[in-house]
Formats: sequence, C-alpha cells, structure tokens
Amino acid sequence: MILKNSFMGASLTFSPRFTAYVSDSELELTLGDQRYSWVLIDIGVIELELGLVWARLRIKALDGQTIKLDGIDKTEGKRWHTAFEGLLHKQVAEAGKQALAQHSSWASQILKKLPNTWHPSWLGHHLVKASPPPVLSCGLSADAIATHPSLRAAAAAYPKILPDLPPVPAEAISVALKRLNESLFEQHKGMPLFDTLESTPLTEEQRRAVICFDSKVLLIAAAGSGKTATMVAKVAYALAMGIVKPNEILMLAFNADAAEELQQRLDKRLTNLPDADQIACRTFHGFGLSVIGEATGSKPRPAAWLEGGQDVAKVLSIMEELSNSDPVFRTNLMLVRTVFSQPIGNMPGTSTTEELEKDLVTSRGELVKSREEQLIADWLFFHGVDYKYEAPYPHRTADAEHSQYHPDFYYPEVDLFHEHFALNAQGEPPKEFKGYAEGVVWKRALHQQHETALFETTSHTLRSGEGLPALKEALESRGLKLKPDSNRIPTGRPALETDVLARIIRNLMQHAKGNQLSPEELSQRASRLDPIRGPLIIDLYAKVLQRWQDELKATGTVDFDDMINLAIEHAESGRYRSPYKLVIADEYQDASAARARILKAITARPDTFLTAVGDDAQSINRFAGADISVMRNFLVFYGSGTILQLTLTFRCPDQICKVSSEFVQENPKQIPKEVRTRSSVQGKAIQCFAAKHERELGSLVKDRLTKIVMKLRAVWDQPRKPSIMLLGRYRSDRPHNMNDLKQICGPDIDLYFTTVHSSKGTEADYVLMLNVVGGRKGFPSQIEDDPVLQCAMPEPEDFPFAEERRLFYVALTRARRGVFIFTVSGRRSAFVTELANKGHINIVDKDGQAVSSQACPSCGKGFRTQRTGKYGDFIGCSEYPRCNWKAK
Repeated sequence: MILKNSFMGASLTFSPRFTAYVSDSELELTLGDQRYSWVLIDIGVIELELGLVWARLRIKALDGQTIKLDGIDKTEGKRWHTAFEGLLHKQVAEAGKQALAQHSSWASQILKKLPNTWHPSWLGHHLVKASPPPVLSCGLSADAIATHPSLRAAAAAYPKILPDLPPVPAEAISVALKRLNESLFEQHKGMPLFDTLESTPLTEEQRRAVICFDSKVLLIAAAGSGKTATMVAKVAYALAMGIVKPNEILMLAFNADAAEELQQRLDKRLTNLPDADQIACRTFHGFGLSVIGEATGSKPRPAAWLEGGQDVAKVLSIMEELSNSDPVFRTNLMLVRTVFSQPIGNMPGTSTTEELEKDLVTSRGELVKSREEQLIADWLFFHGVDYKYEAPYPHRTADAEHSQYHPDFYYPEVDLFHEHFALNAQGEPPKEFKGYAEGVVWKRALHQQHETALFETTSHTLRSGEGLPALKEALESRGLKLKPDSNRIPTGRPALETDVLARIIRNLMQHAKGNQLSPEELSQRASRLDPIRGPLIIDLYAKVLQRWQDELKATGTVDFDDMINLAIEHAESGRYRSPYKLVIADEYQDASAARARILKAITARPDTFLTAVGDDAQSINRFAGADISVMRNFLVFYGSGTILQLTLTFRCPDQICKVSSEFVQENPKQIPKEVRTRSSVQGKAIQCFAAKHERELGSLVKDRLTKIVMKLRAVWDQPRKPSIMLLGRYRSDRPHNMNDLKQICGPDIDLYFTTVHSSKGTEADYVLMLNVVGGRKGFPSQIEDDPVLQCAMPEPEDFPFAEERRLFYVALTRARRGVFIFTVSGRRSAFVTELANKGHINIVDKDGQAVSSQACPSCGKGFRTQRTGKYGDFIGCSEYPRCNWKAK
C-alpha cells in the first residue's frame, strides 16, 4: 500500500516530496532525503486533515516523533488513511489481547505471594519492582500497550479480539492492594487496643495510620492531632500482630529530650507487653555513632565543642585565629562585615518589607536612599575613597521644572561624578517610579551640556557583579589609588557582628555536609546567587571548614554531620546490616538530606518498614541542616509509599484551625490539608490589639492578662491548673515586668514566657503573642536566613518569608482556648495586616475601638494610621518613611 504526493501538490503546499509504503507490519517513509521506518504498533496515531484542495497527514510515533506529510490528493489520502488505521488497530488489538492474558497471569502470581493473614501491601510495591510484567511478543511492554493512543479505537474496531482494555499493570496491582488494605482496615479498626491504649480512643485517622504498613509511610500530623499517641499505637499494634519483635523496632527523634519523651511514653503505655524495654528510642546522632561502631568495631567520639551552642563559638574562635594569621582572610572578613553585611535585596520599588531609616545609614554615617547606594558608599569607605554624597552640582540647574541637581556621588580627587540609577537589564526603572526615566535622560544631558565626567551604575550592573569592578576601573584609570584597610572601623552603621557571620558559616557547614557539597560546588552556586557577596562568604567558609576538619582529625573526633555521612556509607555499602524491621522517625519536617538517606538505607530490604511523622506546616530546624524538600518529595525520594494525614486536632478551637491553615497554605508548596477540631470552645479565638506606640504595649498586655485571669477564675472547672503562654519571636521579647504579671496570675495559674521556636510541641490554654510588629526584628523577621544558605540546599524556597510563615503558624496553634496578638499601629506586622485584610481578625485599640485597616491611597502597600507630628495628630501611611502620604 503506497501513498505519494504529486509534484504539483508538493509545490503548491511548499512541502517536500514523499513516498509512504505500508506492509502488514511496517511503515517505511522517504521524505525528501530523509528515510524513516517503524513497526506499525510503534505508531501512536496518524491524523488526517482535509483542506480545500489537498489533504495532510500527521504521523505521531510512540517515541515522540511527529512527521507532517502534505500535498496529498484528498481521495487517495482518505483511502490510504482508512486502510492504515485498519492494520494498526488490528495489531494493537492483538497486542492488547496478549497483554490482558499475561497481566492476568502475572497479577495472580504477585497476589499469591502476598501474606494471607495481614497487610497485603507490605510486599506489593517490592514485588512489582522485583517481578515486572513480561515484554509482549510485539516488543512493547504491557504499560506501553495499556497507554497506547489507539487502544480504545482498536477495541471498538475489533471487539471479538479485544473485549476488555488491558490495565497498566502496576496501577492494577495498586488497585487490588488498596482493596485488600481497605478490607484489612475494616477487619482491624475495631481492635480493643485502639480504645484502651490511650486515655481516649484513637480516631479513625489514627487507626488507619497505625494499621497501614506499606513499606514507606509518610504521616502528616497537624498540630495537636495526637501524633505521639499514633506512633506508640503503631508499635503496640505491630507487636500484638506479631509483625515484628521488640528488638526489631527503632524510634528516632531529633534531640535527646524528644527521644526520652518517646521512651517514657512507650514505658507507660506498653507495660503489659513482654520485652517492650528492648524497643530502641534513639537520636539520629546516637544511632549514627552505633552504626559506625558496629561497622568498624570502633565507635567514634563526637567533638567536645558540639554541645550547647559551643559549635558556633568554635567557628568564632577559628575565625579569630585565621584573622590574626591570614591577611587575605582578615581583609575578606572585614569586607563582608562592612560592605557585604547584607544581601542587596529586591529591586528598588519592589520590596514588600519596611526599611527603617536606621537601616540605610552608611559606614561613614550618611543616610542614603536605598540599599544599593548604601552598598556603594560602604565599598568606597572600605577602600579609602574620598567622596561627597549628594553634594550640589557646580552648575546651576534649578528652573521651573527642576530643582538644583545633586549627583549621588562626587569624587573630588579625580573630578568624577557618579550616578546610580534604579534601572533593570533593559534600562527600565520600576513601574511605580513615575517620571524616573525622564530624570535619567535629564541628568545625562546636563553632564553632556556642561562637559562634566559622569560614571553610571545601575541596579542590574550592581546585582550582576559588574558594577563595583567597573567603578574600581573608572577610579583607578583616572589615577586614584584604592587603599583597602581591614582595620578601618565604621564611624556610622556598625559592622556586622562576627558571631552573626560565624552562625551563617556554621549553618553553611551543616547544610553543605548534609548534601555532600564541596566548597568549589558551593562557590559556583553562590556566584549565581550573588556574584560578589556569595563567593566572598564561601571563601571564608572554605578556610574555616579546613581548620575545623584539621582540629577534628587532630583530636580523633567527628562532628555530627560527618558522623551521619559515615553512617550512610556503612549502611549503603552493606558493612552495617540493620537489625530493625520497623523504623519510626519523628519530626520528619526537620530531616536533612543526609538523615533521609540513612533512613532509606536501613529500610531498603523488602521486610522493613519506615513511618516518617511530621508536619511541613510547622517551622523547621534549619540551624541543624533541616531541608523541607525532603518531606515534600517523599514519594520521589523513596520510590513509592503511602501518604496519610492526621487532620483532627484535639487542641485548637475551630477559628484557629481555619485561620492558621489558610494562612500557612498561602505558600503553594505547602502540602494541602484541611484541619478539623474536637474542641468545643466557641466565639472569637483570635483577637488582636494595637497600641498607639511601643510604650503602650506593656500596659496593653497587662490589662488583657488581668481580664483573662478574671475570666479563668470565674469559669474554670477542670482539675488541672490553667496555663497562659507569653510568646515572643525573640528572647528579648520577654516582658520586663514578668514578676508583676506572675503576681496577677497567682499560684493557681501557670504563666510562662517562651520563644516561638522553643514552643514547638507545647500548648497552653491562652497564648499572648507579644511584639508582633514590622521591621528588621519584627515578625516576620527581616533578618531571615541569609540567602547564601540557599546555595547549599537542593531546593531553595522562593516564597517570601516561607519559614517565618510556618513559625507564625506554630505560634497560632499553641492555644487550646484563645490567641491574643499584640502589635503597634504604626509598625503593624505584615502577617497581622494580611489576617485583617482577609477578614480573619479585627484590630482594636486598648479601649476596644476598631483600628483602621484601610489601604494607603498613595502606595497601596501600607494602611492609614494615626500619627503625631510637631503640629499635632494627623493620618499617615504605616509604610513611612517609604511612603510620605498624609492627611488631616
């Protein structure tokens, strides 16, 4: 069966000549000077398109190739296409028939290998991988036939050959396993164990999580949903069913306190089970040490400086030693501390965070207009360049449309003017900078008119790493000698504290070791992130790391990150063979890539089971190398598994559940879940109070606390004491009048202060969130994790304040009865504004009167707020000084 296009057809459709030949099993095609050949069944479809004069065919092969054949006689095209489809559909139908028969035989063999008494899914995924369905005689896999584009048409054309569509084998097995698992759940969910193990019966979600024993299970547990009870019940169930023995169970926690708490809970609930004391509750670090010890016969000793925050102090001491002995290190250290203490941030005009005046003071003491100008001024100060900031232009420029011109920088030694323009790579200013582009043209024209030398930098050149080297070249080419001085002490804005930089370097070390990234790889990544600042910090890091590793070697010790990496090597190589069949890892949102690898290594055998428990909505322990992508990519990392959720909380009232869930899931990368509650608390569970100024905050908190205490004393009817948690973003948020506040509560009410980070896993009847304001040390904190850390992470988070949002979620979900948020009208937190704008909260003052949440009519980012000036009260924008809008 042959098909060709004519010379006229090819010419008029501007197509190459072709010849297509179809036998019973193959399609051969000559198209111009190209030759193609396919087995018929490797063709997905051939589409026919009829035009006014000519027909067109599109050949779509299973390998992704698409070939267009044009200029075909319409009658010939229809005849050939019909005949071809008949041949193709018959071959697909015959292959589908074979796939059906082989799938039935293969599936029955798989299901026969499953245990008959419990948990058919235990070995299911492994058996599918170990025993894939055979390849069909046509050469395609059963998967390829089950998903063939012409399968349905083939079944319709040849129903006697193919009465039923063949399923995708793995999907069909999964459906069968799901059906068997559901049957198993119905059989076991009523076990007395689930009603008596805890003080209250387990929920259906908890029972499902306990009974599900897929080889890999991720349990996403909402705040207050009883995850610890579920983990303990899973252990009890596994022992009661004879699935594992006590000495085959390993429970892993991230710190010693959590491991001890798990052990105590097991001891309390499993007292009647024999040998329950053989269950291992370990920290990841403790387990890593035991792995190395068993694999090598010599258990390593962790370095003494790793405990109690001494690791950062150790980095600091190494930095001081290097600064004294290495002039290059000292120069780069001071360069980072003064010039590159902060990343540049967003393009001007796009920042969503409040920048206070004190944040834009230079090393020399001037107040500049942007972070970019501050960077340039600090660079000039560090290199000893004499400059004048915004000095008047020596020629008169004031007229009816313009005031006197003040160039950004002037270098008197070389008579050079320097303008820094907020322009992107295309030479465009931010959209909200009205008239800015015209101003740029005017300034350039002035310099041409008066024949004054002008040097330019832009936002783009500064961020791309081109701006400062170009400035250096411009100055040196005019004879100005730069004099960098690592001993030059800033007289204006203080240098970045060395302990802050030491913490950044220590965090880099943990993430880089956890992801096994060398300093060279980090430097390459950092240069893409921030072309100048990034590599500078990595250079400091590399020298500190070398000294750190030298001291570990000299003392014959290891750090926790190297220890985990060594344990991974022994587990993955088989030198360590884990005796554990059931591994339960708590707080999985805090897992690093390295911890995930060791879990994968010790649960790789078909008869082992991993249950990872965590909540990606809660803040992560980034200081210890936590990487949220490890949890979000669970199925990809482990290859298969089941994801379950505990969404019923025993703690928070309904309003807190709904508001906190919607708030944290503004970040689209958070795993979706809808949290429900058993709490019977009604009414407003979240209230917000705004002080007119910071001095009023203390009395506002005291007044509200007094009212809460009065209410508690009037209505409290439970045997335990009520509790009130004062919650701060920082330790410095602890109230100065704490003793007075405790006297208000008296001995019958527990009152205590803690930070949000430390509050994870705790709860109280009432939570008072203190100092929820905007600014650098606000909530969200604008001193978020340094962006350079992103170069050590496999999947950077690009959602603004992603970790701070999770931290705010933690704060909201500590309360059993109610949350009270305290802010300042003129410095309201962006999170508070967001909740108010969405109608989740009403903001009131000390008298209970509503505080305006109307958007600023000028910038649209801030809101109208009452302020006081030298002429009395007025209405202004909360984004001042970024926005100067005001009204009577």
